[in-house]
Amino acid sequence: MRVGDRVEVFNVYRALKLPAHYEELSMISVVESDATLLVPYMSPADPVERVLIGDVENSEDERIEEIEQVLDMSCSYVHGFRKFEELDRPVTLTLPRTSIEEAPKLELKPLPAHLRYAYLGNSKTLPVIISSSLTSTQEE
Repeated sequence: MRVGDRVEVFNVYRALKLPAHYEELSMISVVESDATLLVPYMSPADPVERVLIGDVENSEDERIEEIEQVLDMSCSYVHGFRKFEELDRPVTLTLPRTSIEEAPKLELKPLPAHLRYAYLGNSKTLPVIISSSLTSTQEE
């Protein structure tokens, strides 16, 4: 990286050191297991929980259908209520202007001698801080 007449070199590979035996440490071992052994642990025993996650196929529990009906009725009951109260104020549909179109009024602070402000945008209203040792070509 070069700033003015000063050059600084960064070595990315030195920052991200890898172990000497990278291939051995990156190996993924495959574990074979019978997925059917895990099914009893993955399927909840509680009928309400089974209805909520949609695991009701091949169920022998008589309460499943009743639970589904109760949940369907409660959903329609909840949707009947309004979730918010409207405010008595006019709705404005105008979007705020971007800082490029209308620059905000800023109070710029004094900078040290090695820094200065440069301005961007069509009307040169967007301030940025740059090095004061840059040439006009570098500044552009």
